[in-house]
Amino acid sequence: MNIGEFIKKLREERKLSINQLALYSGVSAAHISRIERGLRDPSPEILKKISQALKVPYEDLMKIAGYLDQEGNSLLSKEIEFVAKAKERYGYRGKKQAEELLENIRALFDGGELPEEDRDEFFRAITEIYFEAKEKNKKYTPKKYKNPNSRYIMKYNTRNPFELAYALNISIKFYDFKKLKGFYTYYKRNRYIGINRNLSKEEQMLCCAHEIGHDQLHRHLTYYMKDYDFLPT
Repeated sequence: MNIGEFIKKLREERKLSINQLALYSGVSAAHISRIERGLRDPSPEILKKISQALKVPYEDLMKIAGYLDQEGNSLLSKEIEFVAKAKERYGYRGKKQAEELLENIRALFDGGELPEEDRDEFFRAITEIYFEAKEKNKKYTPKKYKNPNSRYIMKYNTRNPFELAYALNISIKFYDFKKLKGFYTYYKRNRYIGINRNLSKEEQMLCCAHEIGHDQLHRHLTYYMKDYDFLPT
């Protein structure tokens, strides 16, 4: 029995019409009808609403739909989980932004710009940055209120690229890449440098300096992204 047939069985056992289930769940009658007829696969969000309306455990529907195994472990791909989490936190706009971000990550690997060995770690890095940038963006401080001395700190007080990044308000993050040395990304007014933690200290400093150059020269270019820019080393 597939998920649509199971939902229909539960609905009929409770003597509910499709319109009644739609009213109780907040899912349109047309959408429920398509699910029951096997024309549409329900998302985890839709299953949650239906489970609450039918008063059945959410996990039961998730297992039948193929999102969980029998032990309750997630079978969702990391990409699907990322989009679902983005939608849950930030609504439709967050979901759309997450999908665009995934498309551009795929383009980087499919085009050979990044080594395949680093796909999982790079995905983890960028999705982590996505959520952090979204949270930072909520409390974004306009430029006129920022420390006006950053430029002078950078110009006169240090040659250390990590200190320069700090002065420039660029966040530094470290990841376990296999081949990728580092990357720079600009997303929603937030700037990040990702660095391979397996590099030597000198290599990390060189990589950081290189990525600061991208920040200064290419920050507002639309390189691969609409609202964000990835420049891998």
